[in-house]
Order: sequence, then structure tokens, then C-alpha cells
Amino acid sequence: MEIDINIRKINLAKRILDLKDEFLLENLELFFSKTISEEKIIPMTQREYVERIEQSEKDFAEGRFIVAEDLLEKYKK
Repeated sequence: MEIDINIRKINLAKRILDLKDEFLLENLELFFSKTISEEKIIPMTQREYVERIEQSEKDFAEGRFIVAEDLLEKYKK
């Protein structure tokens, strides 16, 4: 099974190297960058989600937050 996947990768790499269509190449690049980005996303459990909400509420109650207008002003410069 491992050999099959390696052969498939080599064959795909050869086909990519032979590409003449720039539009197709750009689409492949977009596909790979999007796929890699999506692989990095790890969904939260419901408990983690609730804990994050509780921490956010605590931070807000204790004044640990930034108003959106202040943030916009900070990065305008």
C-alpha cells in the first residue's frame, strides 16, 4: 500500500512538471494552499468551547478587553 501511494505521488509530480496551462497550475496551487490551511484547523470540543466563552466573559468583567474603535485606531497608523 505504501508503495502504491509513493508511485502515485511520483506520477502526479511528473504530470505537474509537464503542465503547460498556467491557469491549471494556479488552481492547483490554490487547492494545495487551501487544503494545507484546512488541515491545521482542529475543531474544539463542546467543553473547550464553553470554557473559552467562560474565560472571555471573565476577561470582559475584569476589564481585559479592547474596544474595536481603539483597535482600528491603533492599526490605522
